[in-house]
Amino acid sequence: NAEYQTCLHHPGSPVFHEGSKYWSCCRKKTSDFEEFIKQPGCETGQHKWKLFPEEAIKSDTCRYDYFSMGDTISINLFAKLIHFEESRVSANKTKLSISILYGRYKKPFELDLKLYDAINPEQVMIEVTPYKMTISFPNTSKEPWPRLER
Repeated sequence: NAEYQTCLHHPGSPVFHEGSKYWSCCRKKTSDFEEFIKQPGCETGQHKWKLFPEEAIKSDTCRYDYFSMGDTISINLFAKLIHFEESRVSANKTKLSISILYGRYKKPFELDLKLYDAINPEQVMIEVTPYKMTISFPNTSKEPWPRLER
């Protein structure tokens, strides 16, 4: 009976820290998000076949991190099933506002950032995959940012 099948999963939480991605339960680190998603589980357990909408909304999380590579600052938002057509990103020289809907039940996530340094809002680039949104822009000061916000 499929209801009693076991599966390999990660009982811990995903951790995104300074460009590293890993599960709190097994801590095998990677910098590549796709590799992180494909990591096999570290524990065996039983399937949970039904997820009620309120459970899905509570269990679904959206996380973000940032990194500076060369002359570019990148912000990564990690969420399952991003509804790009219903999401918004706006920027001015000192502020970045992100409003996305994600997941099966279109859970909202909003983020307003007072950026560490000024940017050129016309040069903001957005790339979306089913599991990640990357917002990148040139670092106008050419100095590494010690943090994302002021």
